[in-house]
Order: sequence, then C-alpha cells, then structure tokens
Amino acid sequence: MKKLKFIAFAGITLLFACAPVEQPMNAEEKAQIKTDVTDAFNNQVKDAEKLDVSIIEQSHLFNEDYSTIMDGQISVGGDKALEMFNGAFAFIEKYLFIEVLQLEVIVLDRNTALALNSFDEAYLTVSGDTVKVKGSGMYVMELVDEKWMTVHLSGVHQPYE
Repeated sequence: MKKLKFIAFAGITLLFACAPVEQPMNAEEKAQIKTDVTDAFNNQVKDAEKLDVSIIEQSHLFNEDYSTIMDGQISVGGDKALEMFNGAFAFIEKYLFIEVLQLEVIVLDRNTALALNSFDEAYLTVSGDTVKVKGSGMYVMELVDEKWMTVHLSGVHQPYE
C-alpha cells in the first residue's frame, strides 16, 4: 500500500513538475503586443468606415461568447452583434470622418489586451441628416490564429450639442 501511495504521489508530482510555466512578459514583448493591437484597432476603424459587415466579420470573433454593451444595450452572441452592426450601418449613408482622439492599449497577457479609446465621428444618414457624435469605447481583443480579434466591444456615443 505504501508503494502504491508513493507511486501515485511521484506521478502527480512529476505531472505538475513537467507542466510548462509561462514566463512573465518582458518590456519588448509587451511593446510589440501594444503595437500589434494598435495596428489591429486602427484597421478596425478603417474597416468600420466602409459600412460593410462582411469586412467587420474579419476582425471580430462573432461566436456565441461575443458580447457588446453599446449605449446602455447589452447583447450576447455573435448573431446579436451582427444584427446591431447591420442596423447601425443601414441608418448611415456614409461616414464623413472618424477621428480617434485617444487610444490606450493595456496588455493583460500574451493573448489578451484592451484597447480603450475616445473618438469624434460624423456621418451622413440615409435621410440626408449630418450627425456628429463623440464617444468612448473598450475593445477586448484576443490573439486568435496569429491575428488580434475583438471578442467584446463596449461603447458610448453622445451627440454634440
């Protein structure tokens, strides 16, 4: 019985001793992730200006866990997020501009980062009205198949008075 306990203990110890331990990120790795996430975020802003949901789908992981919190509305699931984008884009004829005023990238780990931003934007509606808004947002981004993808999006839009 003692031999069996020792073998079990040794096996469990060996299992945990062989598990890889993730090393902390160094400053260079963190800086590279910030650069990569900044590039991915800026590309997503350019993609949004095209008002084409099929382009947005290439940079957002619209699976069952995708979530949005937008102007007080919560939705969970990629299908609901796609409905939100389609609804918003149907209302807009074209963007006049989207200007990112501030972007802060916070690296959480090698595969997860936050992109916090504030912006001004103006667009022409399908009815011919010009709308100018200011806002802020948070993108939770994950590295998926070597590409930074948005997995959660939250934001607030306020009209200029």
